[in-house]
Amino acid sequence: MSTPIVVCAVYKAARGDEAAFASLVEAVIYNRQCGHFSTFACECDPPCVVPSEAELEALQTRVNARVDVLEKGLKEALEYEHLATAKVEAKVEAKVEAKVEVNPGIRKIVEWLNDHGFNTCDSGDGKTHDFECDQNVPYVHMQVPDYAMVSESKRLASLLRTKLHIEVQPMDEGCTVPVVEARYNPADGAWGTLTLWNVKLE
Repeated sequence: MSTPIVVCAVYKAARGDEAAFASLVEAVIYNRQCGHFSTFACECDPPCVVPSEAELEALQTRVNARVDVLEKGLKEALEYEHLATAKVEAKVEAKVEAKVEVNPGIRKIVEWLNDHGFNTCDSGDGKTHDFECDQNVPYVHMQVPDYAMVSESKRLASLLRTKLHIEVQPMDEGCTVPVVEARYNPADGAWGTLTLWNVKLE
């Protein structure tokens, strides 16, 4: 079953809306994999502004280039997942050792994230500063394939809301509220960082 592409999203992406562009790219990748595309017409009142032909052509070029890059990243991620699956026993052993190594003040939320399929790689309780990278607020960093950063961010926010009754908020000055933040640096290859700020389980 394909993910319908709403024409409104295409119009917005063509006119510079980066959130609409990211959603459009995700939908294109998914639909290419399932071999079927479907679209919904604009039903907005008033109707969305129709981009120029040049804007639409530029959008198509940009989408195609981004999809090619992300699908290459998907292949690398699947190869990584296959390698990880072949080492399940080592992974379980590492998880047992992590219970000792993870800061006790943040351990429960780290274990909760691991249990829900997130690959945690760094964390701190906001109080202990054993390492230079430790932050002043509770945090957990997770590795995420770049093509899945939007969907994994939304999945984490949904799990926090439905399982823990925690609503994520926009980042405020001083980071005093629960926040899910996604960051990507092309120099890091096919992986980005998903960070959960200011959430601990007692």
